[in-house]
Order: sequence, then C-alpha cells, then structure tokens
Amino acid sequence: MKKKYIAAFVCLVGLFSCEKATVEPINSTIISYHKDIEPIIEEHCIQCHSIGSTSIELYDYEHIAEIVESGQLAGSLNGDTNFVQMPTDHVLDDSSKSIIYLWINQGYQDN
Repeated sequence: MKKKYIAAFVCLVGLFSCEKATVEPINSTIISYHKDIEPIIEEHCIQCHSIGSTSIELYDYEHIAEIVESGQLAGSLNGDTNFVQMPTDHVLDDSSKSIIYLWINQGYQDN
C-alpha cells in the first residue's frame, strides 16, 4: 500500500514540475533569394531559361517571381502533370527542391 502512495506522489511531483515546452519551427532558416535560390537557378536552369529564351526566362527575380505566382515553378518541380517537368536533362536534388519550396512558402522575397 505504501508503494502505491509513493508512486502516486512521484507522478504528481513529475506532473507539476514539468515546464511548458516551446515549439520550435522545423526549419526556422530564412531562405535568401540571392544566397540560396540564385545559385540553384544558375546551376540548373539558366542554360535554357536566360534572356531571350523561347521558353520562360529565369534570369532575374522579377521573372522568377512571376513564375512562382503562376504556380509554374512549383508545378514543374513537383511532378504536377499540368506542367513540363524541369529540369528535363537531369533530376534536381531533393535538397535544392526543399530550399525552393521553403523560399516560396516564406513569400519568395527578393532578399
């Protein structure tokens, strides 16, 4: 009987001694267009999507922002059948895709 009281006491002490946990975002990193996105575009996209391209142009923030707003950038990266998948000559790594998606979700700022 004494063991039950001790166990109950330990549980109550444990319950009341808990601190309120703070929830941290999974990724609190602010993605920078110039530091993070531009290098990905330059490495994987600009060869075909530069100034004067017959397809979309991705050579500066304004053009890329238009493609983001239309949903075309995310659609062409995530397998959406309504868009041509990009890049066509190789697979963009998941890390680069994640960075682009985070940037879009953060409001695709010109920072």
